[in-house]
Amino acid sequence: MYQILDSDSGLQVYGPSTLAESITTLFLFSLSTDNTSAFDMQFTVVLGLVGLLLASNAVAHNICTDANIPTCCPNPGRRRSPGYLFSRTDKCEDGSDPCCTSHGPGPVQVSPSTSTFNLQCGKNFDNDGHDVTNGVTYSIEPCPTDTANLCLHVKGTPAPGDTITAIHLNLDDQPITTNSALGTWPFNKYCTLDGNCWVPLSAILALYGTTSLCDQKLYAAFHISVSTPPSTEGPTCFNQGTVIGDPDSHPANWFMYVTLNLECPTVCTDTCCCPPPPPPPSKKPCGAGSAYAKSDYPLNPICTHWGWYFPDVTTSGSAPLILGQTTPIGTVTWTISGTSIHWVYNVDPDYGIIEAHADIICGSNIPSHTTPPKTGDPCIPGKFTKNSGCISPVVAGQPWSGDYTCAGGHFSLIFHAKIAHFIDATSTETCNAIACPDSSP
Repeated sequence: MYQILDSDSGLQVYGPSTLAESITTLFLFSLSTDNTSAFDMQFTVVLGLVGLLLASNAVAHNICTDANIPTCCPNPGRRRSPGYLFSRTDKCEDGSDPCCTSHGPGPVQVSPSTSTFNLQCGKNFDNDGHDVTNGVTYSIEPCPTDTANLCLHVKGTPAPGDTITAIHLNLDDQPITTNSALGTWPFNKYCTLDGNCWVPLSAILALYGTTSLCDQKLYAAFHISVSTPPSTEGPTCFNQGTVIGDPDSHPANWFMYVTLNLECPTVCTDTCCCPPPPPPPSKKPCGAGSAYAKSDYPLNPICTHWGWYFPDVTTSGSAPLILGQTTPIGTVTWTISGTSIHWVYNVDPDYGIIEAHADIICGSNIPSHTTPPKTGDPCIPGKFTKNSGCISPVVAGQPWSGDYTCAGGHFSLIFHAKIAHFIDATSTETCNAIACPDSSP
């Protein structure tokens, strides 16, 4: 429980456990007011209370410790705490929700199970035209004339066509067992003939002599007299509950009271944010040699070195990209549309392309190697019809693509690349320097 007094503004705030309750309710009232100056004043108070909350409340975004990480951080998508306050704007640096590591009592409320009662008019609830199902409600809301305070709001709703001619309210920290004249009930002064009673929580706290209403029982007797115009007379109505005194007394008595359970649902009082993942280890590129897209057609004996070619290709397809004749490191995919072909080299994350060469030969036959080599020579990648040039810097996993057109729509293909292998920067294994351009096949 806290209490804030400001001698200059007269601000007096009561509430259980957290300041968040007052900030939320005060802001809602600020949005609803039509008075600009009142809005400015209330918004200023909101900002002040937000600052006080951030400075004094236990909610803080520390980095989760080793003790919290097993619970909070194995699955970041499920770190959200159901009771977390201000969750829409209060985030960790990575945009995730903080993890709740400690809980405590939140703002006081009337338990939903004891917040609504029938309005019974007469000795029996018999739907005689005046009784109203769920006609009396109890809730804790900002006081309409003093939004810095919270009130118990009692709302009585008469049957359609009925007019309230009198209203009375009695509250106690003990069951109400003694019948007393309605006009003497001590909380009548908080009620108006529109069916509403607004009782400051400070007045209710005085019944208990404590500083918190959490887990308290409050006993309430609510009465209205109604009439149906043009008549000025009508029945007496109470919240349906326990009869006060002897129900068989003479004259007959049906004064009733109900039991309200006041509760402070658990909210988050301390949070942490998961530590950022460690950065991936730095890596360095090392020259790893040549790679070819593999087919059933070896370049040797057309050439004196290893590799593969694809003769007379007319449909789209793909093939593994093989480093050093044995190690698959990615794929080459090609798409044929009419007389055009488009291809993409995709390499695995630990490999990068230093330079790439695609020999797109129009027709169904691979030409012979010549000396000196001509453009399109199948044995000299540097003479292939499409070359990437030196790719700098070499980026792990980065693709390379290109396009070419052949009038007849028939293609013979050779796909080659010079490859870098990325290893840990601290590794002691041999790392060959990257050479580009590289004249080796």
